[in-house]
Amino acid sequence: MQRIVSGATAVLLDAPGGGLGTAIDTILRQIGTHLNADRGYLFLLSHDGSQASSIHEWCAHGVGSQKEK
Repeated sequence: MQRIVSGATAVLLDAPGGGLGTAIDTILRQIGTHLNADRGYLFLLSHDGSQASSIHEWCAHGVGSQKEK
């Protein structure tokens, strides 16, 4: 777990200005690969916590996206 957190921190620190989205995608890929997952998501919760929106998705090779297009 410490390697995952350290790796994610390094990706965020190395992200160029405006590259946060790319950094998040990289972190999702690293975590998903480490956990041998099919996909990973980052959700944004509304201020009151009543709604969640998927803002990033990572899919393993050969796994189709489930995000709305």
